[in-house]
Amino acid sequence: MSRIRVGLMGAVLISGGGAVLMWGGGAATISGASAVTIPGGTAPMFPVAELAAPAQTQARERAPQGREREAEPAGERGEFSPLGFYDLLAYQRAFPAEPGSPLVLQATAGRYWAFRGVTYRGMTPEGGNVWTSLGPETSIQNPDAGGTENVSGRVAALAISPTCQFTGPCRLWVGTAGGGVWRSDVAMDTEDPRWRWVSQGLGTNSIGSLTVDPSDRTGDTIYVGTGETNQPNNSGAGTGLYRSEDAGDHWTRIPTMITDPAVSPSPIDFTFTRGISSVVIDPNSPQTLYVGTTSAMLGMTAVRGGQTQTPGFPQPRTGLYKTVNGGLTWSLIWVPPLDPVIAPNPNLGEGVGDTMFGVRHVELDPKDPRIVYATAWNNAIHRSAPSLEGGDASFKPVYAIVGARRFIDLAMFALTVKDGHTRMYVYNGTETVSTQALYRLDNADVPAATLVQGSGAALVNTAAWLKLTSDDTGSPASTSRRICSSQCFYDLLVATPPGQPDTVIIGGVQSPDFGEPTMRSTDAGQTFTGFGNDAQQPRNTSHVDVRAIAFHPRNPNVAFVGSDGGVVRNDGIFVDNTARCLELVGNAPQCRVALRAVPQRIYFLNKGLQSLQFYNVAVDPRAPLTRLIGGLQDNSTIWLDGTGDPRVWKALFPFGDGTSASGFHPARSDVVFASFQSDNFFTNFRNGALSAWVRTDGPIRAAGERNTVTKSTGRQFITFDQVNPDTQFTGFQHIWRTQDNGGTQGFLESNCRFPGGSSGTSCGDWRPLGVPYPFTPGSTPTSPARLPGDLTSSYYGTDRTGGIIVAAERSPLDAGTLWAATNFGRLFITKQADGPAADAAFVRLDGPVTPMRFITRIFADRRDANAAFVSYSGFNVMTPGTPGHIFHVVYDPVTERATFTPMDADLGDLPINTIVFDDERGDLYAATDFGPIVLRQGTANWARAGIGFPEVLMVDLEFVRDRRLLVAATHGIGIFYLKLD
Repeated sequence: MSRIRVGLMGAVLISGGGAVLMWGGGAATISGASAVTIPGGTAPMFPVAELAAPAQTQARERAPQGREREAEPAGERGEFSPLGFYDLLAYQRAFPAEPGSPLVLQATAGRYWAFRGVTYRGMTPEGGNVWTSLGPETSIQNPDAGGTENVSGRVAALAISPTCQFTGPCRLWVGTAGGGVWRSDVAMDTEDPRWRWVSQGLGTNSIGSLTVDPSDRTGDTIYVGTGETNQPNNSGAGTGLYRSEDAGDHWTRIPTMITDPAVSPSPIDFTFTRGISSVVIDPNSPQTLYVGTTSAMLGMTAVRGGQTQTPGFPQPRTGLYKTVNGGLTWSLIWVPPLDPVIAPNPNLGEGVGDTMFGVRHVELDPKDPRIVYATAWNNAIHRSAPSLEGGDASFKPVYAIVGARRFIDLAMFALTVKDGHTRMYVYNGTETVSTQALYRLDNADVPAATLVQGSGAALVNTAAWLKLTSDDTGSPASTSRRICSSQCFYDLLVATPPGQPDTVIIGGVQSPDFGEPTMRSTDAGQTFTGFGNDAQQPRNTSHVDVRAIAFHPRNPNVAFVGSDGGVVRNDGIFVDNTARCLELVGNAPQCRVALRAVPQRIYFLNKGLQSLQFYNVAVDPRAPLTRLIGGLQDNSTIWLDGTGDPRVWKALFPFGDGTSASGFHPARSDVVFASFQSDNFFTNFRNGALSAWVRTDGPIRAAGERNTVTKSTGRQFITFDQVNPDTQFTGFQHIWRTQDNGGTQGFLESNCRFPGGSSGTSCGDWRPLGVPYPFTPGSTPTSPARLPGDLTSSYYGTDRTGGIIVAAERSPLDAGTLWAATNFGRLFITKQADGPAADAAFVRLDGPVTPMRFITRIFADRRDANAAFVSYSGFNVMTPGTPGHIFHVVYDPVTERATFTPMDADLGDLPINTIVFDDERGDLYAATDFGPIVLRQGTANWARAGIGFPEVLMVDLEFVRDRRLLVAATHGIGIFYLKLD
């Protein structure tokens, strides 16, 4: 039987001693190599799994990736999700035929066809243990405070069927950042939208765009661009462009090969390692498609900052691509002319990006689809309009970003028709809030030279552009000011519904005066009213960080809005809420304008939309499957507390983004920990009671140490000590330690409540290891007196300096061994982790033969206090002289040196996000962007670990040794566990 290995680059069909790599229309033969020559250059192999494949799957993998699709078996298609493997198993066992027989397989394929792909993977139930979902199907925010809104993960795209009814059937698709594509056929149902996961066959759950083919009146033809395109540090790379003719039930990959001599003399797949931000279809020619691509990352870590945007092998250029024959051939028609101006950052590793780049949004002129508009980060909006430029089809700038710094600038736009002319709304998205503003162009049917002057970075707009926003709060025009705080590059929306040219919606973080994440104008952008908070008492408040909208085709006053908190919609009725100005916004200026027509009601549509993006998972060792904590992207820290519906997780620490510094006390079930961005740490001594949180990070914050390595990260970790359970560790430039859970409970609860607490109080007793404390008065983090214990400094050598500490682990075999590592690959050990803080002496273990890449996890070997397993993110090709992703490290305390034994075996060049080691069986488990893998003791082949796990970014993996459990956190489809033999 042949086998397939599934990896980032596609499917490798192995037969005998050779293999054929299916590569977006091209193929290459390999034989036992760690790298493979592909069309477009040499890239590493990603043999992340070996699976038994049924004959139908083999045949499909052998076929070139094109437009032909083998018919699926007929049969009843019940409701399903990517999480229901046990439903499949029960169906197989109940079927009146021999288990495993062709009759059972055929019936199973008809009813539970989704599991043949991403989740089922063609394996029989007897093929291994099954990953089981722990949800959350829904997260309820602030239950102790009476909140009722349900939230899901970040939404990247929305699409609605043209056949959607106002009452009755209404089909809506949601493309989530990490949870795949979901569909509701009853999207107007406010009680239960009955979401179905329809990502089977996409090979990833990282989604960038959704587009319904305008030429298909049934609304069943839809395109999905994979690879998220929202920010540099957790927008996962995709697997290409796909098309469905049955509303997403089945997908066909569209070839995206191109010859671009600027990159490679051979054909290259232009979606490889990239995200797809826009897929636009010519309404008069459905074979004509425009695809905008952006940068994207590989190697998602729980402690972020190790993600790679530049993997070291040939990558396609980000730009705007066009096909006129449905993907058979493509042309690169526009590359944004200005590269971002990024300040040097000595703390970034090789290939790690600090900003997004590429094409963010594309639209066709509603009057003439041969005219194409496109915007890109750090660039002007450009247009190709041969009919307006004397036949010249080149892209010319038509709007210049006002106050651009060319780092994280973005101008977003929407097109409509007014009085026979193409009208254009543009929001000027800059990091500097004073230059954020909405502009309008009432006649775009003119040459570009009349709209802008100058060139390149010196481009300026002409008087044709009308500035609609005022920063003077005394003016009604101030209602549209500063909508996206300092992060317009991340969340900025401009949209106008079809047929309503004077209506425009803007969205972002929230307006500074009214706290509105979305706002609506019906007077062509001159004034705006709230659109993100309704008129109910108490108000329903939609989530901030808005980036997607879909208008109801029969009533554009109804809109579905996607944000970092999932999906909401309004009821289409607008009411005057100005009587509550004082109560709601303290009579902020222009309140009587902003609240004069707000939605009567907003509905949360996230029930069953399991797409929360976890950064970590922590388990209560006393109840590891019923009490869990996880930090979430933009949705705080949530938990399963062992009570209530196990499908519904609750807010534990409802402040900020959750991070990886959360968890349970090893010995006291009533003590829990949480954190949010950068260096904010908190403890709760009363089993998570909302009013009992206390702040403990005073000494860390006062030290002013480096707490991030990129512009928009700032994540941290917390390490628990199994031997000294009241002790915890974290790391910035120094390893910091507390020996009583952050401080004395009585003092903290009297003085350091959060929110609230006494101003000026030093809360917490964290102390740095390896250096005298308190620090010398007047010293800074770079002062010589602070260098001892600063594991990132020149005190420990002149190489691999900078960055931050990103991993630490205590050995459970003694009271003093602590390992630590930095994002530049420095590795340390100390034997004094439990002694006086200043006396801890660190020995540096890495050297010229170890990778200078982000260390993602240290897992202490329970068989030897002087041994540990260490994993690395990034690609070998970025550090060719020091390859390797996983090592077994053994320290010799006599010589103070260590040996590093590679554990990669046949892994290939695959970034590793975290690892755990099962010392009872000798098996080593690793988490990747594509799920879990395992190296069994005594073997030299990595294999898929367990079955039933979706292809999703796995960011954290915990081993509950006495229960024989693996518990995994994903960045998009929640939490899973695997029962080990």
